[in-house]
Amino acid sequence: MFRIVQANTGRSRAGMIELLSDCVACGVDVLLLQEPYSSRGTVPVEGMGRVFCVGLPRQNRGIDVWVCVVVLNDCLGAVLLSEFSSPYCVAVDLVTGGGCRVVVCSVYLRPGRVHDDEWGMVERVSVEYERVPLLIGCDVNCSSELWYGTGRGCARSQRIEDWVALQFMSVLNEWDERCTFETVNGRSNVDVSFCNDACLVMNVSWRLGDLCVDHRSIHMSVGLEDDRRADPERVRFVLSGANWLTFDRELVGRMNGIDGGGVDRLADSLTAAVLGAARASIPVRHGGKRVPWWGRQLADLRKSVKRARRRFQHARGERRLRLQVAWRNLRRMYVYTVSVCKWNAWRQWVSREGARNPWGIVYKSVIRGGVRNRVLVTVRREGRVTAGVNETLNAFLCELLPGDDARVDAGAQPVVRAGFVSEDGCGPCVGEWSPEALAIAVSKMKCGTAPGLDEISPDLVWRAWGRVKDVCLDLFNRCLNQGVYPAAWRIGEVVLIPKAGDRDLSLVKSFRPVTLLSVWGKLLERLIETSLRSAIGAAGGMSRKQYGFVGGKSTVDAVRHVIEWVGGCGYRFVLAVFLGCR
Repeated sequence: MFRIVQANTGRSRAGMIELLSDCVACGVDVLLLQEPYSSRGTVPVEGMGRVFCVGLPRQNRGIDVWVCVVVLNDCLGAVLLSEFSSPYCVAVDLVTGGGCRVVVCSVYLRPGRVHDDEWGMVERVSVEYERVPLLIGCDVNCSSELWYGTGRGCARSQRIEDWVALQFMSVLNEWDERCTFETVNGRSNVDVSFCNDACLVMNVSWRLGDLCVDHRSIHMSVGLEDDRRADPERVRFVLSGANWLTFDRELVGRMNGIDGGGVDRLADSLTAAVLGAARASIPVRHGGKRVPWWGRQLADLRKSVKRARRRFQHARGERRLRLQVAWRNLRRMYVYTVSVCKWNAWRQWVSREGARNPWGIVYKSVIRGGVRNRVLVTVRREGRVTAGVNETLNAFLCELLPGDDARVDAGAQPVVRAGFVSEDGCGPCVGEWSPEALAIAVSKMKCGTAPGLDEISPDLVWRAWGRVKDVCLDLFNRCLNQGVYPAAWRIGEVVLIPKAGDRDLSLVKSFRPVTLLSVWGKLLERLIETSLRSAIGAAGGMSRKQYGFVGGKSTVDAVRHVIEWVGGCGYRFVLAVFLGCR
């Protein structure tokens, strides 16, 4: 079941914090916000999810955010459909682990006349994604009988009604004695949810929730055919709380159970032994959201705020006004207490990490600045914009990590490829690695780096090395002699990092891919690199004209060498200098 909440927070910071906390506690997957609280052009969600929005620059007022989509489920693939997004309409393509796809939109129509640039974007989205499940949460600021409005119709409501009829859209709003918008001056239904036929057949449910500032939240659910998680839950081992005596005892018992076999089986057994010992002796931090500043005091205070809100909503007359004032005062105290707890937790973390390593994460955070909200955006490829998560990821893979296809080889490439292929492995041309060479490779590992998909970090390998070194040496020498690289070590997690500077994020070349691989594979690669360097050195060393990937040289040295050669060649004219840049 796919859970979605639509709400207008009226730019209230307290209302948005309360709504976010409730959504995370209830397991909501996506939040469609209109008029969210924003600061400096971003919507602060305290690390609870990914925010997709388009800011609107204002003269002398910074950047306003009118709508946004917050993806609270980390296992959902999400991409901002930039071609169909504007400051008043944000469209996001979502993909579940089972491959089910849903497009959601958060829309806000300003009061007053019909704004073509606002509603026109919604019309374009409904046409483009007619065959894809589409769900739209909109604050229409107008009345119509389609959504049980209480006022007179207008040109805007007529245009929306025509759009519903022409595009075969469905209004999800159901009759309720309560209205979606309530103030002391009146009440009406202005918050509307739409969906197309492709989404309607997926058992969509709709109901009104509690009052969030002046608007009620709207809770929707979509019954997907397959909503399983994209990946098993990721964990990180907290080495500071490890019981190393238990770890050593568990590791010895598991290593004695390794009975050899093929290269792949031995590699899997080694990983399973270290992981099993770590899980039995080291606490883990799950991939879920951690709120270090949350405590019992805040939990009790939030319950009090909810009770005060329910009493105010059920009261009438003068008592309702008194209870509303009491609820607002209590909510103001709740927001202040949250700020104090966050500040105290931040000071404690800075003091603890700064005392542990003055040049560590605290120093890097100050130098590099805060981490900005980075979300996946559709990119331009071959003259068009990608239309979803799968197409966008495929564009990144094809451009940044192209495949090695022998069928497209040309020129001398087939000859070079044939020289690297051997059916008998490396054979006697390269001797086996010694324990000393392996110890040197392990000593060069950098601790504190990110682990691969197996969650084994270099720190964990360092700790287990005395127990696993003999198995590792046997495994690496088998890989060398048989010419085999274990299949589990070939799988990595690709992280896209935006390049420095103010680059256009709709271009693939604005990102740098970093692949997180297994530590065991990195050790094997380091041994191979050492052997290659020794063989090249014995053969006379590398060419003096090689500047890339050589210690002490860079591409700048190549340009300097060309300039010096031109200046000292003795010729009167230099016709051309060919320089390959990328």
